Amino acid sequence: MNRPDTKTTLTPTLRFPEFSGEWEERKLGDLGSVKMCKRIFAHQTKEVGEVPFYKIGTLGSVADAFINKNLFKNYKLQYNFPRKGQTLITCSGTIGKCVQFDGRDSYYQDSNIVWIDNDNEVVDDDFLFLLLTNCRWDKLNSTTITRIYTNDLRSLKFEFPKSEEQRKIASFLTSVDDWIENLKKQKEAQEKYKKGMMQKIFSQEIRFKDEDGSDYPEWEQKRFNEILVSTSPKYFQIKSSEIIATGEYKVVDQGKSLIAGYSNNSNKVFESTPVIVFGDHTTILKYINFDFIIGADGTKKLMAKSNEDNLKFLFYLLQSNQIKPEGYKRHFSILSKMIFSKPTLSEQQKIADFLSSIDDLINITNQRITQAEKWKKGVMQKMFI
Repeated sequence: MNRPDTKTTLTPTLRFPEFSGEWEERKLGDLGSVKMCKRIFAHQTKEVGEVPFYKIGTLGSVADAFINKNLFKNYKLQYNFPRKGQTLITCSGTIGKCVQFDGRDSYYQDSNIVWIDNDNEVVDDDFLFLLLTNCRWDKLNSTTITRIYTNDLRSLKFEFPKSEEQRKIASFLTSVDDWIENLKKQKEAQEKYKKGMMQKIFSQEIRFKDEDGSDYPEWEQKRFNEILVSTSPKYFQIKSSEIIATGEYKVVDQGKSLIAGYSNNSNKVFESTPVIVFGDHTTILKYINFDFIIGADGTKKLMAKSNEDNLKFLFYLLQSNQIKPEGYKRHFSILSKMIFSKPTLSEQQKIADFLSSIDDLINITNQRITQAEKWKKGVMQKMFI
């Protein structure tokens, strides 16, 4: 994109052997006009309805609202509308989010979601989608922007190979996407299996046997404060502003990610692990078995009250009784009043080992997804100019 004048050849680093010759530089405006849907006003949308209406933040995921089907048909016939395969681009807020239109009945916010009406067949739809997805939209001419205007889009320069090479590149990268999608489906299936097994185990629909094949004793009911204790994290806590991108020690907070960042503050390292981390505001649970630093307020450290309980089992026990977050409030008061059923230590160990083995599979699949996405990103950087 916007190649410097000093560049002498327009050829990618990585290329299929049957193709040669330089790519041709073109402006997006040469491919077709920039189009957008007719404006939809707030009074024309509803919380439920027939045709989903998308704004910037939820493009390609969950609709913001819905519009009447008759209104949709009327606007589709009279005004601009993308055809299947064209790339929708967000031009405000989340800059440059790209989604390939699938042709289903749906409507899009005017001016803030646009597309290039490339009907002259100069560029393959799939290739253009990959090209725009790989574009650095957050910076144009080294200046940070908050909006992409129509003239900005028209003037953007990209390099294009011949149509046959475009299709070959698009087909290859689509197969890579299919591979990554299959990995994601594997992970989803593994997570669903774990959830189902946890429901059966903690409802005692499924029971483990002891080493002799005999039944274990009945589970006992215990209050939270009989099996777990919350220790003060204040000494080991740092502020969010103190978390850095790389460092010697991992920082764990109450957010979704296992690691919030890093710190080099050796005085704040908590070494008495394993421990369960509970997000007082988020209700997120984490099993931490490495030295770490606590990030920000609202992070609770939970430990087994006695050696008669397996901490990993207690982690899964809490997961099976997950508290639903009720906004940004303190939830530990709810957790601390709960009553749980738990088996003997021997059965706890078998349950923890079984569920840990499923988690190991999920983690391996997740690593494969991360590696595949990283590999794809590297390949794309070499396949495009």
